[in-house]
Amino acid sequence: MSYLGARAERTTSGPHGPMTRPLREAGLFIALTYAFAIVVALCLPDSELAPMLTVLMPLLAVALVGVAFVRRGHRRAYWAGLGLQRPGFRWWPVAVAIPVVVAALAYAVAIAVGVAELPSLGSAADWIRAEGINLLINATIGAVFILGEEIGWRGFLLPRMHTVLPPRSAWIVTGLVHGLFHLPLILLTTTYDSIGSRWIIAPSVVVVVTGGGVIYGWLRDRSGSLWPVTIAHDAINVCFETAAKTLIVVSPTGLAYVAGEGGWATMCATWLAAGIVLAAHPAGRAPQPAAGLPTVASGNRPDRSGAVT
Repeated sequence: MSYLGARAERTTSGPHGPMTRPLREAGLFIALTYAFAIVVALCLPDSELAPMLTVLMPLLAVALVGVAFVRRGHRRAYWAGLGLQRPGFRWWPVAVAIPVVVAALAYAVAIAVGVAELPSLGSAADWIRAEGINLLINATIGAVFILGEEIGWRGFLLPRMHTVLPPRSAWIVTGLVHGLFHLPLILLTTTYDSIGSRWIIAPSVVVVVTGGGVIYGWLRDRSGSLWPVTIAHDAINVCFETAAKTLIVVSPTGLAYVAGEGGWATMCATWLAAGIVLAAHPAGRAPQPAAGLPTVASGNRPDRSGAVT
């Protein structure tokens, strides 16, 4: 049985009772992560390091929660329950395809409304030859940082949301908490999503990331692994970076409003994909296969062998 499954059994007052230990852990994790993000933003408002350090704060919070709540003999199970042991290879193509389609739709709209233009084939080929290796290196480095972030959101927080919420609600709530985590960087620094009005970009990013959280949560539960989630998260960042560097930008502000991380076309494309996922997963249905995740919220409870009854 996973660490969380064991804790769920000990802290549930009945089949539908409050999951006090997982919720306490989740609350402390959220408080620490938000506090760290605010501190980084206040201390490094104009530094390119601020986004990089902020991405690692969920991992730091997970480590501190482990120290606060988990006894020494249970810490290996605590870390093993984060979804890193299974690679989930069969879900990797899906993890890449969804972000590529979402980004393609958003930037196609940007081109259609005239805030960006396609480069010539020769220019695009020259860019790929000159920057292709750097792009792969950046994607690899980015995946390492994103893994640290996703250990917090879909590795740690999502399973705890599953103890009190049905799957679809857990995906949305986790995505929303993740989206709000972006606000200190957007509102307090000059180095993250800095183009456009903060009043427009900040809430739009929260909506986009919440929709992305549905897709990430679905991938986590379907694959039983954190790796496809990390790949999907990294893939969308690479798509944004590649488009920003290869397209001819007619209006930087217009592009930010249409196809940036907080763009309305990005929002629509993300929630189109999220809506398909939500529609395909009936309310109250337990995640499948949902390896290592307790399913108390749907009326099932792990028994002492770790099986769901």
